[in-house]
Amino acid sequence: MGKSTKRSVAMVAGSVLAVAGGTAAFAYASGWFKGDGTVYAASSKIQDVTAKIDLGKTKDSLLFPGRTVGITGKVTNPNDYPVEITKIEILNLYSSKEKCDKADADLTFGDVPKSTTIGAYEKEKSVPLGSITMGKNAHEDCAGAAFVLTVKLTGGIADTKPAPEGDSATAPGGKPEATAPGGKPEATAPGGKPEAPKVDGVKDGIGG
Repeated sequence: MGKSTKRSVAMVAGSVLAVAGGTAAFAYASGWFKGDGTVYAASSKIQDVTAKIDLGKTKDSLLFPGRTVGITGKVTNPNDYPVEITKIEILNLYSSKEKCDKADADLTFGDVPKSTTIGAYEKEKSVPLGSITMGKNAHEDCAGAAFVLTVKLTGGIADTKPAPEGDSATAPGGKPEATAPGGKPEATAPGGKPEAPKVDGVKDGIGG
């Protein structure tokens, strides 16, 4: 019994020494390193996104107190990145009627549809921008007036997520591999052409 006990103690001690030796070697290797580098980078400029909206003078676009009209604008984004418009606010209103000012017209823009995105370098892209409403308190001095509005666009850089990759296998050149019944790729003969399927009684395309 006494001899067995001594042998066990010696084996445990040997294991402890092996672990300690491995740790010391790792610390020794990672400490022997020195390096530096230089990085050159630049950021994009912030350029004005512009929108042009023309409702025209059709019966479907004319405003009167309490009426809401949907709007589509032509938006230009000269930036290096896609942008998303989230809000439109009126800054100034110019009216063809002298007595009709911004307060009298009582115009407001509705919510911009979510994910209204304009890609980088897009020019006059047609985009739904929500709606415009003439309030119920619009003054009668604004009847028959034509308006020009300057507006403020609020937004930011659009969230661009990569499209999920397809599950189908692709051959060189990006084309999906041909598949035989059962979902397995077709066997190919030398030269890259699919082998003709084997049918009993037929040899080399000639009936037996």
